[in-house]
Amino acid sequence: VVFTQPFNREDVACAGKARIDEWSQWRNVVLPLLAAPRRPLDGVIRTVLVDMDGVLCDFERHFLGRWRAAHPEREWIPPEARRSHAMDHDPRGVYDQASMHAIVKRPGFFESMPPIPGGVEALRQMAQEPGVHVCICTAPFGTGDDAAKCEAEKRAWVRQHLGEEWLTSDRFVCQKDKTTVPGALLIDDKPAPEIVKGVPGSPSWQHVVFTQPFNREDVACAGKARIDEWSQWRNVVLPLLAAPRRPLDGVIRTVLVDMDGVLCDFERHFLGRWRAAHPEREWIPPEARRSHAMDHDPRGVYDQASMHAIVKRPGFFESMPPIPGGVEALRQMVKEPGLHVCICTAPF
Repeated sequence: VVFTQPFNREDVACAGKARIDEWSQWRNVVLPLLAAPRRPLDGVIRTVLVDMDGVLCDFERHFLGRWRAAHPEREWIPPEARRSHAMDHDPRGVYDQASMHAIVKRPGFFESMPPIPGGVEALRQMAQEPGVHVCICTAPFGTGDDAAKCEAEKRAWVRQHLGEEWLTSDRFVCQKDKTTVPGALLIDDKPAPEIVKGVPGSPSWQHVVFTQPFNREDVACAGKARIDEWSQWRNVVLPLLAAPRRPLDGVIRTVLVDMDGVLCDFERHFLGRWRAAHPEREWIPPEARRSHAMDHDPRGVYDQASMHAIVKRPGFFESMPPIPGGVEALRQMVKEPGLHVCICTAPF
């Protein structure tokens, strides 16, 4: 599992490997991989269902823009402060049902929602994965004519952003009860799509939470896999599709964790020491480095003798600052059933 640093982002040796870009993602990457058999997808076609509002389309900010234009004198809630999936159920009581519905039912509302960054491209990539079928699975707003108009507008959105080929019956479903739609995974921002009108359903799919501010702390999302942004889809979706749908099976699995560049910020620590020792010499910003070994960087700034002199000074490794979130992630990891964590580092 690659812990992302600037020098490994485009390294061909990392192609196809799972990644952790920052420690807050460890649970979504590590746990599915531990449960997954180490084999490619087995020829079975697995369907990934993907919601629209709040997942592919930025319903939240679109609504807020319309609300503030329609009611410039009224209070509004910043998206980061919202605490319920249904806007008119938010505990702050700002969006009354009548005013909220009036905005959402206006012609063109759903058709003109802006896409959430990376979503359209992620669906195109996902659909190209062997053994993966992608189907948009969205609920219409309202009932009767309102629901029919909403569906028509959502179809127009899909046609505009993805193309007519995404509107076949096996790639676009618009219905209230998603528990009856067959699939392996459902990517949805709703905290509990498996519950319909207060009654738990029996879906074939596993819910993957697409993070929005209102679902970050919702108890219905506890223990579920998450996608915080679309750039993470591959690290979350593919391991889950390969994994058997069962908890860890009593086997103790060991996770080995490196130190330099993973737990400890070797890069910035070295740079600080280098600039103090050689104020007159060139240096490379961490974001511009292109090799794991500093003295092998193609820019040739860090010669081996000078680099080694800094690293070999007493206290260098002991005083490396921690990478944000790493220590806490290890403490959380060791509490997971069936996990053993071991720091595995190379000496200099």
